[in-house]
Amino acid sequence: MEPKKKSPRPEDKEPLQATAAEQGQQRHEPHFKIMIAKVDKLARNSIDPVPVSVNGVQYAIRRGMAAYVPACVVEALRNAEEINYEAEDDNVENRQPSMVQSYPFQILDGPMPADVARSQLKQARESARETA
Repeated sequence: MEPKKKSPRPEDKEPLQATAAEQGQQRHEPHFKIMIAKVDKLARNSIDPVPVSVNGVQYAIRRGMAAYVPACVVEALRNAEEINYEAEDDNVENRQPSMVQSYPFQILDGPMPADVARSQLKQARESARETA
């Protein structure tokens, strides 16, 4: 009798990695300056950074702070929706579903070329160091 083969555990598998071409494409596409709302209506995980993964490239975007991100990240945030049930007259039976953004955000500036976004980010970091 043959021993049963164990199925691979999720932690045994290697995480998917983006190819150099995919990473390069994201570096060269237009960038936007965005800000994700710091506190949402339900106050769940309101201090945790927002994880966004596009084509194997992962981003952790801090809430309440301006961030320069590629257009594909903006599109992923726009598409991140969830169903919210709101009760009228505190009647649980008549709750109406509505689609809301999972991570409300605003676009502060853009689109701009990636190299411009990187230079603006560098300047912002330098000025933050000078004031600290």
